[in-house]
Amino acid sequence: MFKRAFLFLSITILLAAGAGWFALPGLVEKRLHIAMGEDHFPDMAIESIQPTLTGVTLSNITFDEDGFSTIEKANINFNWFLYLLKQNIDSIYISNVVHHDLSDTMNLDEIKKWFKTSQIRSIPINKLSIDPAQLNLSTEFGDIRIEAKSLLTTLEDGSKSIQSVAWSRQYQLGFEIPVSGLIRPDNSFLLESTFNEGKLNLGPLRTSRLSGWASAEGQDDTLTTFSTQLDAGSADILGLPLQDLSLALSQSPNGSNGIFRSKVSGMPSIKMSGDWNQNEQATTGTIFVEMNDPEDVRSLITTLMPDFDLKTIKTLDSAPTLLTLEYLPDRRFAGGPIPFDFTLTTKDQSEKFIEGNILIYPDSMDVKGSLFGQDDAVSDLLKLASHNKTYIEDKTIRIDFNLKDWLETHMNDDQG
Repeated sequence: MFKRAFLFLSITILLAAGAGWFALPGLVEKRLHIAMGEDHFPDMAIESIQPTLTGVTLSNITFDEDGFSTIEKANINFNWFLYLLKQNIDSIYISNVVHHDLSDTMNLDEIKKWFKTSQIRSIPINKLSIDPAQLNLSTEFGDIRIEAKSLLTTLEDGSKSIQSVAWSRQYQLGFEIPVSGLIRPDNSFLLESTFNEGKLNLGPLRTSRLSGWASAEGQDDTLTTFSTQLDAGSADILGLPLQDLSLALSQSPNGSNGIFRSKVSGMPSIKMSGDWNQNEQATTGTIFVEMNDPEDVRSLITTLMPDFDLKTIKTLDSAPTLLTLEYLPDRRFAGGPIPFDFTLTTKDQSEKFIEGNILIYPDSMDVKGSLFGQDDAVSDLLKLASHNKTYIEDKTIRIDFNLKDWLETHMNDDQG
């Protein structure tokens, strides 16, 4: 009787295991659809699901009907007994993730949902490895490829350790950025990164010897504190050659601020700087261009406008001078243009050559304003203004042009 009962139990277990084994591919695919979110990837398909003694292997996963987003292979490793008992997964190794552009159905709000720390921390695995992942973008500056690999590890206290690196090695874009981070049990997170020797070559924007660092902290999908500093040995922006660029940005619950510093390459007496501060009490922002040597000013004009006749300019010897563009938050109303105060003065600001106001309309990018001052200075500035909608009326310069059109014209000239 005992032998017969034992044999019956054994056959029952084998039949159940066999049925589970053959039914597993369908169950895995269904659970994967649920885990990935059926609304996010309704066209997701898995070509092959192969159970093994140590888990299951998925091959050729596509996330859209056009095959723009694919995973070549995913090895899911677990102990079958523990998985059936508690659904614990030891590790997942994902290889060759490829994504081409961003589809219209996957907007930034949808992507943001995937980066909730509570969702990442709830992944019931000890280790998740992605190596490599590839993002291919089609841009007006050519096709750009960004690659990355990442390792997510569960620590003893339930935190998730993140070790990632992203890189690109192309003419348009070159960098290698390592990122380390931690997602804590309370779903707060910390991310840190440093990088060296980056470069950009994107139409009117070119930089070399780009380096910097960044640090970010937050809770779930909300960024609470962020700070970064970027430095570039040299750059070219819309034909303006720069050197020793430095940009620092920070954000916290108390407010945000930014600082920019640079020199004009080969013309060390021309210095540019900018400051931005925002908090509950006020918002301030100012851009300064300091011009200390008339010869450097002449060189700058020749660099930007090679065909310009410098002999027609009467006030070049007025240097040292200071150009100031100051944001005026008290004069802005809701939905209205962004107002700036423009002044061109001696360096000690004891004498004004030109002053006036400039308005930038953020929706249309129209720029309007009026400048007035000393006759020779107004006349010289008008000659230097390259846009045909800038004109003089009653010794006042009237500004009226579209910034977007102006930038596109310069970008096309640069690419041509």
